Amino acid sequence: MYERYNAKPTPTSSTKTCSRCGKEMVLRHNRQTAEAFYGCSGYPKCRNVVNDMSNEWV
Repeated sequence: MYERYNAKPTPTSSTKTCSRCGKEMVLRHNRQTAEAFYGCSGYPKCRNVVNDMSNEWV
């Protein structure tokens, strides 16, 4: 009858790789501001992120 709401959106894959561990970067969104950023798929071991708008390492 009703579809269950999925609170956690699925991260979107990219062709970018993490400069720290070499794993794939995934597109994620900040919970508070909804801003997009690329985070390492190796999280929580690797916490490397890239700001989506400026493409600078944070």
